Amino acid sequence: MKVLRNTLKSIIIGITLITSTYVNVYASETFYDSNKLKNEIYNNLEDWKTDFTLNYGGENIQSILDSAINNEDYLERSVASYNIKISGAINKFNIKYRTTKSQENFIDSELKRIVNNLIDPNMSKVDKIITINNYLVKIYKYDYNLKSDNVYSALTTKKTICQGYAMTAYKMFKILGIDSRIISGTINGTAHAWNMVNIKGNWYHLDITNNDNVIRDKYLLVSDQFLISEGFSWDRSKYPVSYSNYYNSHKTYVDYNNDNEKDIYTYYNGGKWYIKDGVWHYFRYCGKDAIGWLKNDGNWYYFDRNGDMKVGWILDNGTWYYCYSNGQMAYNTTIGKYKLGSTGALIN
Repeated sequence: MKVLRNTLKSIIIGITLITSTYVNVYASETFYDSNKLKNEIYNNLEDWKTDFTLNYGGENIQSILDSAINNEDYLERSVASYNIKISGAINKFNIKYRTTKSQENFIDSELKRIVNNLIDPNMSKVDKIITINNYLVKIYKYDYNLKSDNVYSALTTKKTICQGYAMTAYKMFKILGIDSRIISGTINGTAHAWNMVNIKGNWYHLDITNNDNVIRDKYLLVSDQFLISEGFSWDRSKYPVSYSNYYNSHKTYVDYNNDNEKDIYTYYNGGKWYIKDGVWHYFRYCGKDAIGWLKNDGNWYYFDRNGDMKVGWILDNGTWYYCYSNGQMAYNTTIGKYKLGSTGALIN
């Protein structure tokens, strides 16, 4: 009898487990509204999900997926390919992106760092746009092998195609809260991508690729008609209208040599010293006071968030350093009874 009871108990437990498994598999929501399904697909794409399953009691699943992908310019150019396996109402999505989730995290972190170093919050929107244009012209070279088609490869190799220029700019503008678009079109029949930016309610074209490789800043904040006259073509129904050039004539902002790495360093790290309210500051040539650590003529200096040069003991990210009265960081020495190492950090 005891054996029989145990056997019956095992059967009941087994049935319960099977029932629970059945419920878990088929308990997911079935969408009947195509817009709700599109939003759910977009949420998965935005999170860089590669495999996910959604139930849909309707048709045209591929067009709904396409609509979700095209919902955001950066995402549209990040999806390399996709596959959908359909079994009744069950739709299994497999998405291949041009980058991984971890690479996107690197992109976000790196571009925030770059923007923070480049942009003064007090700059006008136009100056911010110009600074981004100048920076990307500085650090990127065109990839004539046509392999670097995303922001990660652009940042890590410093080479990219038009899509990489446009996607990087789009990300940087987004960090700054500047409305922008990535335009897909052609120039003289060849596929091409560039940006549009919004300034005080008016849209302007910005082709950083050709600003870098054709005539410096020729395509800086220009109109639809200007691009059309230059052989550009795009589906104008999909994008804002640009009625006029921002400037009445072509304007070049910086005379720099894109091939000279030393020149790049000088432009973004070089500058000049000046005194304000009795405190030394260092004005970078890129248009912003130095903040944090700066190496100048072989010596390290530290500036607070206001750009003031600091002297004496400095606590940075949990580590103590010491800067002499002239601002130069001490290293390989002893200050009082405290020993500083080769990096200037206090040795415990």
